[in-house]
Amino acid sequence: MDYSKLYAGYLAKFLKLKSAVNCVCDSSSGTTGLVLRKIRLPKLNLILINGRPDGRFPVHGPDPWGKGAMDGLEKKVLASHADFGAIFDADGDRVFFIDDRGRLVPQEAVFLLLARDFKPPYLVDVRMGWLARKSGLRLVESRVGHYFIKKTMAAKKINLGIEFSGHAYFSNSIGSGKSYFDSGLRALAHFVNAVSALKKQGTKLSAWLDLQPEYFREPEQNFTVKDKKAAIARLKAFYKKDAARVSRLDGLSVEFKDWWFNVRPSNTEPLLRLNIEARSETTLKEKCGEVIKVIQRFSKR
Repeated sequence: MDYSKLYAGYLAKFLKLKSAVNCVCDSSSGTTGLVLRKIRLPKLNLILINGRPDGRFPVHGPDPWGKGAMDGLEKKVLASHADFGAIFDADGDRVFFIDDRGRLVPQEAVFLLLARDFKPPYLVDVRMGWLARKSGLRLVESRVGHYFIKKTMAAKKINLGIEFSGHAYFSNSIGSGKSYFDSGLRALAHFVNAVSALKKQGTKLSAWLDLQPEYFREPEQNFTVKDKKAAIARLKAFYKKDAARVSRLDGLSVEFKDWWFNVRPSNTEPLLRLNIEARSETTLKEKCGEVIKVIQRFSKR
């Protein structure tokens, strides 16, 4: 049996285009190209690059966040006047999107677009930013990691979960039961639907993005510390008095009027991972430096 053709047929069931869509997909010389080249729909023009599986990764590495990994996708999107671009990691469980101007689509915006195809509630992890969490949609927060996300989705009967790291999780009916899985290809199908609907309204993806509230954040930062528990306890004591919200769901999340942060411990290394976001670049710079100073008191030397 041709399983890649079978999976392409499975994906086609979710593609419901309201207008024609042109997209560029970079498979990163991984597995998704085997499926993507077999998707055939009248309104979908899919341009595939790096679609042949090759473990030597001759064009760029298997991680979309690797240096220069998105350069080829951006050039192809602009050259072909595509509506958007998508880049998968080598095994296809993560996907990231760029708009028609070659700009990265924030993961929170990806969530808002995918959510159009699903009924609430929705699941997000603790790193997800305010564009998602202040959207007014009914959300359930989860710890980071597929084990916790799938477990929560099953318990809360959630059909869509989005992880900040590029994973999108879906429910799948199997007889009378359900399974839960992450799939970059399934995420692509729902993203295509959303862009198609925007085009039907006469709106480009880039124009829709420009209408969204703007927030500022730093890339996730890692800090080596001697005592992770003590560092988190110190952060909680330092910030809890003036905080609007404090959560210990996964490490420590603290939210204020103009900014928020999450610090969570690595399960396998002496590391704390910091995610931080603010309404302005000035506040982000100030508060990021402040949080880092508290963490560095527990630095491992």
